[in-house]
Amino acid sequence: MKPAHVLRIMAIGSSTTFDPGVSGDAATWPARLEYWLNQLSPSHPVEVVNAGVPGYGVITDLIRLETDLYRYEPDVIVLYEGHNDLFGALRGGRDDLHPATKTPGEVPAVTPWGRWLTRHSLLYGKLAARLDVIRFRASGRSALTRSEGSGQSDADVIEAGARHFERDVASFLAVAHTLGARVVVPELVHASGVGSVSEPDPALRKIWSYTVPFAAPETVLRAYVRYNAVLASLAHGFGASWVPTASFGLAGTQWYEDGDPIHFNDAGAERMARQLAGVLLASKILDSPDPHAHSGISAFYHGSPACVVRD
Repeated sequence: MKPAHVLRIMAIGSSTTFDPGVSGDAATWPARLEYWLNQLSPSHPVEVVNAGVPGYGVITDLIRLETDLYRYEPDVIVLYEGHNDLFGALRGGRDDLHPATKTPGEVPAVTPWGRWLTRHSLLYGKLAARLDVIRFRASGRSALTRSEGSGQSDADVIEAGARHFERDVASFLAVAHTLGARVVVPELVHASGVGSVSEPDPALRKIWSYTVPFAAPETVLRAYVRYNAVLASLAHGFGASWVPTASFGLAGTQWYEDGDPIHFNDAGAERMARQLAGVLLASKILDSPDPHAHSGISAFYHGSPACVVRD
C-alpha cells in the first residue's frame, strides 16, 4: 500500500533503468532520484519505485503497466525507454539474430527461477546480460556484412522503426493517462552525446560497433535523433512532461560502464538522478497533483469505458 502523504514515482524502462552497471541497488538512478528529491525538497516526501526490467521495450512496458504496475498506483511515471526498441529495429530482418527452432511459432519457455533472479538479483542480471551480449555481438557482425547488399537504406530502416516506436509509445501514454498518472519522458542519453550524428573518437566508435554490431555508428546515432524526436512529439501531444537532457552533461565514456555507451556507472547514475531531480522540482511537475489521479484505475479494470489506443 502506498504510504500516506508520499508522492510515488515509478521509473519504467529496461536495463538502462534497472541499471546493471552500478555497484548496487542503492546506486541506481531511480534510487538516487529518490534521494535527491527528498534532499532538495524534504517537506514533500517522495518514493521512487524502480520498475526497470532488462530486455524490455515500450510494448512490454505497456503490457506490464496494464497487468501489474497499475496496482502500485503511481502518481508520476518516468518513462525512460527506447534503447531496446531502437536496437531491435536496426537488427530487424536479420534472420541469424533470431535462430530457428524445431517448433516454429512456439513461445520459448522461461524457467521460473531464471525469471525471478533476473527481476530480483542485480548480480544475476549483470551475468545474464553479459552472456546475451556475447551472443548478440557474434550474430550481429555477420548480419551487418550480409545486410550491406540488401538494398534497404539505413534511412528506411530507421524510419520504419520510428513509426513502430511511435505507435507503441502513443499506446503507453494513452493507458497511463487513463490511469490518472502524470508522465515524465526524459530524452535518451548515450556516450556520444544527445543530438550527435557522428562519432569521431575511434575508441567510442569501437564501443558502438561492439554494442550494435549490425549497424554503423552513424546509423545508430541518426536513429537516436529520430527516436528522441518521436518521444518529444508524443510527450507534447499527450500532455506528458518532456525533459531535454543535453544539458545534463552525460556525454563521454566516464559516465558509463566500461565498453558500454548506454548503461550508467555509479557516476553516470548519480548525475542522471541529480539533474533529473533538479528539473522535476524546478518545473513544478511534482507539485500539481492531478485531481483525477487514480480515479479511473478501479473502474478501468472492472469494465468501465476502455482506453483508446491510437494506431
